[in-house]
Amino acid sequence: MLLIFCTTVAFNQYHLIDQRVGYDRNGLMVFGVKEEKIPVSEIKRIPGVGDFIVNSAGFFSAGSTSDRRSVEVVDKDQRVEKHELVRRYVSADFRDFLRVPLLEGRDMLPSERSAYFINETGNRELGGNAVGKTIHGSPIIGLIPDLQVSSALDEIQPTLYRLSRYDNEQLVRDITFRCENGSIKKQMQDWFMERYPVTRFSYGNYTPGHYSMDIDVRFKEFTKSERNLLILVGIMTGVAILIAVFGIYSMITLACNQRRKEMAIRKVNGAKAKEILALFFRQYFAVTVAACAVAFPVGVHVMQRWLEQYTRRVSMEWWLFAGVFVLVVAIVFISMAFRVWKAANENPAEVVKAE
Repeated sequence: MLLIFCTTVAFNQYHLIDQRVGYDRNGLMVFGVKEEKIPVSEIKRIPGVGDFIVNSAGFFSAGSTSDRRSVEVVDKDQRVEKHELVRRYVSADFRDFLRVPLLEGRDMLPSERSAYFINETGNRELGGNAVGKTIHGSPIIGLIPDLQVSSALDEIQPTLYRLSRYDNEQLVRDITFRCENGSIKKQMQDWFMERYPVTRFSYGNYTPGHYSMDIDVRFKEFTKSERNLLILVGIMTGVAILIAVFGIYSMITLACNQRRKEMAIRKVNGAKAKEILALFFRQYFAVTVAACAVAFPVGVHVMQRWLEQYTRRVSMEWWLFAGVFVLVVAIVFISMAFRVWKAANENPAEVVKAE
């Protein structure tokens, strides 16, 4: 029961940290160059590329406490406040492309050249009313959710996203697009390798002229340890269930052999097979309840200590305990039902004669 409970909590936590947080990362690929710039017109001619955004690779950089910079924020009454915030530079249409919900405010107007979005953590840092304030003359126009771009172990920082719009974005530092299939990804890799090849420096060092990030692969690396732990605990749980099933079946078989005469006499006195089954089930149900009293407190203590390392963590609701209890009761009942039912349906006359 303890292993089933821990496996269930670990699975729920893995599902929580593996899903998107605030934006749709499925199929995202980022390509960028180090020295030169990328001609947008040529990228558009590559078959299957579809829509993409530019100059937004910084969005996928994890914010940390060391990345915070002092920012002067001016409110509507022209009062100036200083706050420590992380800043990221993104394309003007990054919200629509990444399917980031807008919690408050508006999108960037075509007439604007720069503006800011702020995440929920940053909004709290600014007193809960960040929309409408300005930074270096550019307004904070919208509130968006906290966006998890790094490991779930990293704390989400108060972040400003600077939206920039330029009349001519034909030469850009990087592009971000959705890779619908492997062939499109390979076309892009081949194009960048041909256009921005590996260069050789002194002492035999090689440096590629471009870089790439597969966001799905990156997040799989973030959750690798949790995935391995889940596999390990899952195998242990499966083995424990098999041992429990065989153990219960062996104990029931022994009990039925020892109580054959008792069951036969009960049947002679009018007891039905289902009543005899209920007699055995009540006994093992009490053992299951006693196991709950031990397993659940220990499981809660162990899993709470494990969950403390995550900034987002699942809560252990009542239905989790109820579900594990029902599952274990079902395992116990299935393990014993066939053997008891078979013993309860034996001919009592032959049983008494044999005894």
